[in-house]
Amino acid sequence: MFRAPKGPSAKDVMLERLADPETRAIYKRRGEIVEPVIGHLKELRGLRRFLHRGLATCRCELRMVATAQNLRRI
Repeated sequence: MFRAPKGPSAKDVMLERLADPETRAIYKRRGEIVEPVIGHLKELRGLRRFLHRGLATCRCELRMVATAQNLRRI
């Protein structure tokens, strides 16, 4: 049986963090810079799931995809 963890939920913690204007600006900037790249990898490159098993091979796969993404930008 699943039991919810004790303490504040992840949503509550995030709302508390975003109450600070400086932190809100940092997260806004992250959304403008990082999220489009992640969306591109997921939608256009099909990186919704890894093709391999294990942390080491998944890291290697992600590094190869990131390298290909960076080479496309050159």
